[in-house]
Amino acid sequence: MTTSTEMTVGDLIDLLSGCDRSAPVRQAMNPFFPMAHRLAQVVQSVDETGQTVVYLAEGRDEGSVGGS
Repeated sequence: MTTSTEMTVGDLIDLLSGCDRSAPVRQAMNPFFPMAHRLAQVVQSVDETGQTVVYLAEGRDEGSVGGS
């Protein structure tokens, strides 16, 4: 991962490259009581500084994260 505090698209691709390509993707929200959410879409945009950013848009709630 880069030395930046933000994960880049390249970092995410590297991390996902070893994962099962057929596995569903979930986002874990709220570190104190993590809830799993589906991804609804991937959106590329430009922020207020003109930097390209990529958003992983939250989808449907899938319940609590297993093992937590």
